[in-house]
Amino acid sequence: MVGSDLESENGIATSDLNGLDYKKLEENGTKVILIAGGTKKWHNDYINGNETSIYELTEDGFVVVKKQKKQNMGNYKTLKNFLNYTYDNYRAEKYDLVFWNHGAGIFGNEFDELYGGDYLTTIEIKNAFEKSKFSKDNKLDAVVFRTCLNGTIEMADTIKDYSNYMVASQEVALGYNKDSVLKYFNDVKGDENGYELGVKFVNGYKEYLNNLNIKYIYRTYSILDLNQVSELETSVEDFFESINLKNNYNKIAKIRAQMFQYGGDEKTYDSIDLYNFVDKLKYLSPDKGQKVLDNIKKTVLYNSSTDTNSRGISIYFPYNAKKDEKNTILTSYYNFNNLDKYKKFINEFYSMQSNSTKKHSYEKNIISYSENSINNSADFYLELTDEQLNEYARAEYVVFLDHKDGTYVPIYRGRNVYQDSNLLKANIKGRQIEVHDAYDGSSTPITLIEYEETDEHIKYLTYILLKTEDDVFAVAEASIILNKDTNEITLGPAFVKSNADDDKALYNVLVDYDDYESIYFCITGYDILDNDGNYNSDWERNETIEYFYAKFENLSFDLVDFNNGENEYYAVFYIYDVNNNVSFSNLIKIK
Repeated sequence: MVGSDLESENGIATSDLNGLDYKKLEENGTKVILIAGGTKKWHNDYINGNETSIYELTEDGFVVVKKQKKQNMGNYKTLKNFLNYTYDNYRAEKYDLVFWNHGAGIFGNEFDELYGGDYLTTIEIKNAFEKSKFSKDNKLDAVVFRTCLNGTIEMADTIKDYSNYMVASQEVALGYNKDSVLKYFNDVKGDENGYELGVKFVNGYKEYLNNLNIKYIYRTYSILDLNQVSELETSVEDFFESINLKNNYNKIAKIRAQMFQYGGDEKTYDSIDLYNFVDKLKYLSPDKGQKVLDNIKKTVLYNSSTDTNSRGISIYFPYNAKKDEKNTILTSYYNFNNLDKYKKFINEFYSMQSNSTKKHSYEKNIISYSENSINNSADFYLELTDEQLNEYARAEYVVFLDHKDGTYVPIYRGRNVYQDSNLLKANIKGRQIEVHDAYDGSSTPITLIEYEETDEHIKYLTYILLKTEDDVFAVAEASIILNKDTNEITLGPAFVKSNADDDKALYNVLVDYDDYESIYFCITGYDILDNDGNYNSDWERNETIEYFYAKFENLSFDLVDFNNGENEYYAVFYIYDVNNNVSFSNLIKIK
C-alpha cells in the first residue's frame, strides 16, 4: 500500500484498511500482511510514517512484524523483499497480492510521494516477481489492482507467469474516505480460489459505489484468467501482422480517432478497449480478428462495467498523446518481452501519423442554419470537400453565448457530430442546461462538456467550487445527468483531485455533498476573435471567470429554450483529420 496523496490529503488508504475485520478473516482462514509507505501523512495511529515496516493484522489491529527504515515504494526491491518475507514467514496454500495506489495504464503504479513520485513500472514489477519466490511453478493465486487504468493486456503480460488471475480496472478507479473496498475480503473463504476472491472484490467495489446512492458512476472492473493471456497475445500478433497498414491507414485512424479512451482524451495513456477496437477492424482480416475476440472471451472471466463497450481488457494504441509523450512511451514499450509484431505495427502507424503536418482550412465552406435549404434536421452544418472528407476522422464543437461585451461564454462542448454525405451536422437544442436558484429566482446557462450518451440519458461534465460553512473551498469536476425520456435533470457525482496542486492529476476522489453547504458554477468568458474578427484557436488562454452561486437546497436545473430570441449563439467545429491534426471552422451563427 502506497498511501501517497490519496492518503495524505484524503485519508482513503486508512478508510480502506479500517474495513478489514480480523475476526472474520481469521474465521475464514485468511491472514493480511501489509507493507505501507509512500505518503507524507497517515490518518491513523498504527502506521509509522517514518518507517516502511511490514505489519500483520491481529486481534489488536495492525502490528509491526518487521521494522524497516524508510524505503522507496517505487523501487522494485521493496516489492521483491516484501514478497519473499511474506512467503518465508507465512506458509499458506494460496497467496494473493493487492496493489493499492494510483495506476497509470501501461506506465505502472505505486507512486511514492516521499521519493519524488517514483513508481513501479511494468518492467520493475516483472523484475520484482522474477527475483521473488513466486514463479511459474509457484504462482500467486490472484493479483488485485486497487488502482486506476491497469486493466491492460500489457499488465496481464507482465504478471502472467506469476499469478493465475488478475483483477483490474480499465478506467479510473474511484476512492472515498467514508467506506472501504477492502472490507469485502472479510467474506473470502480460505478454500476459495483467486477467481472467487476477485468476484467478491469486484462486486464489493460495485456495492461500494452503490452505497453512495449516486447514479451514473463509471465502473470497469474485470477478472482475467492469466493462463489464457499467451494465446490471446499470439492471436493479437497474428491479427495486426495480417493487416496492410499502408493501404488501410486512413480507415484504421478513423476508427481509432472515434474510440473511447480511458483516463480522458487529453491524457497520455492512449488506452482503449481491445475487444471493441478489434471488432471494428475485424473486416480487414475476418478470421484472425474473430480469433482475437474469441480469446478475449476466454481470458475475461468476469466483467462488471457500466459501459457495454468496455469488455474487460485494454491495449495501448498511440494517438491522442502529445508527440514527445508518444516518443517516450513507444521507447519504453519496446522493453516488453512480447507483442513484438504489435509493437512494429503501432510504431509504423505512429511514424505515418507524425510525418504528416498537412492542415485543412474550413473557413470558407460553412453552411449556416439560416442559409441552408437542405432540411432543418440540424442546428448547424459544415460542408467538406472530397479531399477533406477523405482525411476526416472525427469532429467536436463548442457553442458560445455572445455576452455582448466583447467576450463569448463557451456553454457546450459536444461530440454528437454526425456525417451526412459531405456535411457535418450537429444539434444543441434540447441538450443545453441552465442552473436555477429557487431562492432569488436567478438562472444562467452553464458550461457543459458532453461525456456520455445512451438511449436513456446524457451525462455532462462541468467544473464547480464547493464551499463549507467554514468557508473552505474545493474545486471539483461534477456530472449533470439529463434523462432523455422525462427531461429530468439531476446533479450527479463530483470528484476532486487527490493532489489539488498537480495539474495532471485525475479527478478520482469522490465528494460527499453533505460536507458542503453551497455550490458555485464556473462561468468563463473568452475573447475568441482576434483584432481582425477571425477565430483565435488560443482563446482558452484568455479567460475571465464569473461564478453562479446557489445553496444546495435551492438548486435546480432547466433545459434552455433557444427560441426565446433574447440571446445570440455561435458554434465552432473542431475537425480532426486522420493524423490527429486539428483545424477550426469560423464562427457559425445558430438561428
